[in-house]
Amino acid sequence: KVAEARRAPFALRALLEDDEQAKSVALMKWLAVQTKRLGTKIANNTYVVGGAVRDLVLDKPIKDVDVVIDAVRAGHDSRWLAKQLMARIPNETSVVEDDLGVSVVQVKGAWMLDGLDMQGQSIDIANAREESYGDRSKGKPATVTPVKIEKDVKRREFTFNTLMLRMADLAKGPDKRDIIDMTGCGLDDLRAGRMCTPADPDKTFRDDPTRMARALKFMAKYGFTGFGWWEAQSLVG
Repeated sequence: KVAEARRAPFALRALLEDDEQAKSVALMKWLAVQTKRLGTKIANNTYVVGGAVRDLVLDKPIKDVDVVIDAVRAGHDSRWLAKQLMARIPNETSVVEDDLGVSVVQVKGAWMLDGLDMQGQSIDIANAREESYGDRSKGKPATVTPVKIEKDVKRREFTFNTLMLRMADLAKGPDKRDIIDMTGCGLDDLRAGRMCTPADPDKTFRDDPTRMARALKFMAKYGFTGFGWWEAQSLVG
């Protein structure tokens, strides 16, 4: 009985993680359908990025759905996309926007999707952007400018955070074979537990010192031990 009691929290956590993954996958499939309805240009230039792709590669439960839209190619930005998606969710929603071009759609009311209640879920939508930092940066850009996705990749702190899935490819759910690796080494670095920057590491961490804290977070969460910052160079043209 003692052993069963000790196992109970782990079993509950596994159930919660399975539920979170099912909701995230259902949300990605829904987003794929909706962006296609908005037009091929939208679906082809909108991507799932970040933790969802990392966890897919590492066979860990997918929890969050973060979206980036290449507003330059798509012809519409994150604010527009957020409003379009909100209009298609059949219950109460809200949106929170910031000055970096990020719109967060929050599902307030009950919304059944693939038999799952999506109430409480959120969708973070960012513009592909270039960031400029002042001389006394404290981790927040002085200005942001919409750019094509290839340029957005260069501002990210680690190569494994450049991995993405095109929304047009997600109608049946995420598949490792569809992962886009623009640096050519993000997948290898992630699997090796290696933290390399896609641009000059001195500039990467000088611009935003809080990225060091994120490095520690990745070490704790994924068990990364390899540091490749000294190997980093500009990997995308």
